[in-house]
Amino acid sequence: MVPRWTLTGSGTHDGFFLYLRLLLKTTSTVAVYAVNEEAEMRHPIFWLILSLGLVIPSARAIDSNPQPGILAGQLINVTGSGLAAAVTAAGSSTRTIFVPVGSTVTANLTVPANVTLWVADQGLITVNPDVTLRINGAVTASPAHQIFSLRGTGAVRFGPGSVPLIYPTWFGAQANGANATATTDAIKAALASLPSYTSPFSEMGTVGGARVHLISGVYAINATINVTPKNQTGVQYWLEGEGARNTYIVWTGGNNAAMLLVAHANNAPNMQNAYLGHFTLFNKATSGSGLSAVRAIGIDGIQLNNSTVTGAGINRITIEDIEFTYLRNGIVVWDAVNELTVRHCSFNTLYNQTNPVVNPKTDALVNGAGDSIVIQSSEAVGGSVSMVYVYDNTFNQQGYAIEALSVVDGFVGIGVLDFHDNFVNADPFIRAGGIRLQAFNTANIGPNNFFQDTGSGGMTWCQWVYLGTT
Repeated sequence: MVPRWTLTGSGTHDGFFLYLRLLLKTTSTVAVYAVNEEAEMRHPIFWLILSLGLVIPSARAIDSNPQPGILAGQLINVTGSGLAAAVTAAGSSTRTIFVPVGSTVTANLTVPANVTLWVADQGLITVNPDVTLRINGAVTASPAHQIFSLRGTGAVRFGPGSVPLIYPTWFGAQANGANATATTDAIKAALASLPSYTSPFSEMGTVGGARVHLISGVYAINATINVTPKNQTGVQYWLEGEGARNTYIVWTGGNNAAMLLVAHANNAPNMQNAYLGHFTLFNKATSGSGLSAVRAIGIDGIQLNNSTVTGAGINRITIEDIEFTYLRNGIVVWDAVNELTVRHCSFNTLYNQTNPVVNPKTDALVNGAGDSIVIQSSEAVGGSVSMVYVYDNTFNQQGYAIEALSVVDGFVGIGVLDFHDNFVNADPFIRAGGIRLQAFNTANIGPNNFFQDTGSGGMTWCQWVYLGTT
């Protein structure tokens, strides 16, 4: 077998002698090939050298033979608090900084665009409170492993074009349903790390964004996650999974909350773009199962805008391939939302949760509860909801597939609605309906909508399209 590692100045290329020399703690200089394959990184000799730091000191350049992607002399090894020293050593040259084990950032640090940060599975970069680590270069790391640990107000911020995907698992999110608090904080940290920067063309203002990607798994959360935390107009927000049957976000927190929020703070700049897709939002049972289970009550899947917004509109929102299960409402839309597209989603068993549970199949309907999509806009606060496109979805809920509520001060709740190519299945809820528009301007209902009652519910009170306020 051709050895992967070399002793410089010793004349030998035998891995056994390298291992023996380490055991004997000789003072010979050790140099290592730059490796790219994960299998090589798991070699015991490699980890004796790099992970245990037996010979190579912090931030020391490693002489190496050329390997794909890393040329000789371009690899810098880091342990301890040596990341800052490694960045300094790299200067303006093209370098790869390798973090095999733990390293702590104790002061604000920027990794420049000419430096690739390579973090091993056992590597972990800790960022101290009130410290920001800015990464303008590429990052090479497994999506399944944590590589950042943020203490208190410590933060990571990515530069434009540095990474195509940002993984919450990098920040400590657990994809096995464990540790809801750590997972909630990790998803928030990943969303906060999005690139945002001033465009070189001043009239464009602040721009940026990247895809925050949840790998396959189950993520428990116990607090609302704001998908749009930066309060900047030109930033593209993007939260995605790997499919509604592969990525699950599960509510394990208390009552009366939205799982995900798309909103800027009051009086903040309008938001222009957000995408959410390819995962399931699920409100888990604490006891029992199905409609008779005990769950947190008043849990909505996605809330668009704040109920008290005073001028911060949100525009061009896409919600795609999301399954909403055992929630009070799937999507709640408040004022000043424009160009909302909901497509390829499944709204599954949504009902007005009460404690104790009575009988969701036959309970009287409550305005704004048990709906797949409920629009609460009055325009009296922040502006109406307009241009809502809903197509290629399946609906199953206690109330309505879409409910647009109320007129306040003569303003309409929804400006334009386009609802087509959807399947609405009322069973087993006997009061379920299709569309209820208390207040609207223009609505296109069709073509190719299919409304179905399988018969078990009876459908005594059902109305597929209901226009009016009573």
